[in-house]
Amino acid sequence: MKKVLTLFLSAFLLANGYAFAQVEIKGKVALIIDPNLLPGIIDGLNQFEYDLQKEGYVVVEKISDFLDHPEVRIYLRMLYETDQDLVGAILIGNIPYAYQWVVFDYTNPEIPPLEEEVVSFQYYSDLDGYFYSSPDYTSPGGHEYSYDVHDGEIDWEIWIGVLPMYRGDYNATIEALNRYFEKNHA
Repeated sequence: MKKVLTLFLSAFLLANGYAFAQVEIKGKVALIIDPNLLPGIIDGLNQFEYDLQKEGYVVVEKISDFLDHPEVRIYLRMLYETDQDLVGAILIGNIPYAYQWVVFDYTNPEIPPLEEEVVSFQYYSDLDGYFYSSPDYTSPGGHEYSYDVHDGEIDWEIWIGVLPMYRGDYNATIEALNRYFEKNHA
């Protein structure tokens, strides 16, 4: 399978006029992109995808306005279970987040544990674990999708990167993403 992907990637790059050294396929990376950003970032996004391919990743692009985070996780799980070549995903823009109640215990007994509700990227990384809310749990932040229990197979199957919405402003986000794509390419 990897040889076929390498040949496909090589043919694609040559057909598009790119000179390159042959690269080993490292796996698939899913880019989940907020459709409202696409018109303003398309050139930088294409360059970013090419750069990922040059590093040996097969890029799976999904332009979608997922309604909630379970839809995102189901999509990632489907990609992972299809052939288990998915190694990571990058969420770009206003993609729904899950929240998780976490407790950080320190090795120094003089420091009390830190307990807080945080955005949970673990929810997207652990595709075969279980996340749920215990009967007496209420999200301190009032989030509909917040979990205080994570069990089952708790190892992470993929890594997650985030290029988030910047201050709730699409124009500022487009500018920030285009700067990121340019710096990433340099």
